[in-house]
Amino acid sequence: MLAVLLVDPQSRVNSVIDIAELKKFDVHIVSDLKEIVDMEYDGEPIVMLDGFVQSENGVSELVLYRELLGFRYIFMSSNDTLLKQMEKHAKVFAFDTSHIGFSIILAAVNDDKEAGSFYLVQPEERYIKLAHMVADNLGSFDVTVRGIASALLNVLADNKRLFREKTELKEELDSLHALNQNKDVQLKYMSELTGDMLRQTVRVNDALENYSFLCQKDTFKKIALDEFRNHPNIIYFKEFGDFLHLESFVRTLAEVFKTQYDCPVKVLWLLDKKNSLRQKYIPEYYTVFADGVFRKPHIQVSDYMCVTGGYDGVLSTICENQTGVEYLIVIDSKLVNDTVIPVADVLRFDLCRSKRKIKSFGLLDSRTIVNNEEDRELSWNHFYEYEQLTEEDRYLYLANRPVIQHIVGMAQEEFSLS
Repeated sequence: MLAVLLVDPQSRVNSVIDIAELKKFDVHIVSDLKEIVDMEYDGEPIVMLDGFVQSENGVSELVLYRELLGFRYIFMSSNDTLLKQMEKHAKVFAFDTSHIGFSIILAAVNDDKEAGSFYLVQPEERYIKLAHMVADNLGSFDVTVRGIASALLNVLADNKRLFREKTELKEELDSLHALNQNKDVQLKYMSELTGDMLRQTVRVNDALENYSFLCQKDTFKKIALDEFRNHPNIIYFKEFGDFLHLESFVRTLAEVFKTQYDCPVKVLWLLDKKNSLRQKYIPEYYTVFADGVFRKPHIQVSDYMCVTGGYDGVLSTICENQTGVEYLIVIDSKLVNDTVIPVADVLRFDLCRSKRKIKSFGLLDSRTIVNNEEDRELSWNHFYEYEQLTEEDRYLYLANRPVIQHIVGMAQEEFSLS
């Protein structure tokens, strides 16, 4: 098979197709791309005409079949705009498609673009003068000469008409092309404007959400510890940014108080109720109180708790201390730069991932714990040797990190820990 000619219904109307000649020279004719799927197609070029690509789904279909089945296309047309548009999808071939025969299919398959060039029949000037002379003196010439002269003059008239029509069409196409370019510029501008509006809308919505969050009454409501006679000693960590390995840091500190000093300890993690991503990674051993909804027995039996909103109720219950807790470790991960307990009543440290951010957050260097600063005492690092240790050695290793010992020492001074 030399090639496949796709003849859609519109092309059948616009073009005269020499079907017998094409079949004789092994050019297969189909009316739809789907027919090619069912035949023995082996990568032969598929020739298509104006009508198919101008149909509603023509271009999308040819792209689909090219990507799925590797179809190769040749596009024939006398329309400059269509030829330019189809260059990225097919090998284009400029040709008057009013008549399709084997010779032009063969030329297209062999990439002979000269065969498809447009030519205007332009007889020599001397023959034109003779034709006009015959027309002006019809009685002096026989019928045959008069017929030839008339045919020649008709060809000249058609040439002029076609050239004029072609010129008018080209001017119209140029005008439409300029209009399209102008529309493209306007569309691009409108798209950018729409994008800016959407981004501004998102920023406004975020600002409104943050404002709404800041206006929640429990965000700034503080617990006065002097209202509780037997409240636990509180070590308060305020987090700025996402502190690395926070869970292992808090659990190690809590276990040191429990095992080395035999002190009952509870851990309370404060999160924003809008921070759904952070809540997704709360460890399973934490009891979560959403929006501050809780029952006292749950607080009494839970060593690790997380609360999202309604912080004062949970904190007040813990500070009543009906179970004799000696230390409460509070991890404050709320976005608001404020604490729920007055700083004067607690031993406070700040958690900041990067040492470079201490000044920009306005933190006290001597009370700020950072990540991965090997030469800094107040640093909780990624310990590469940790994975090589046994379970018991892991605890001993982490418990003896300088930052843990520093916090315990500060607690001894602050709360007379013995």
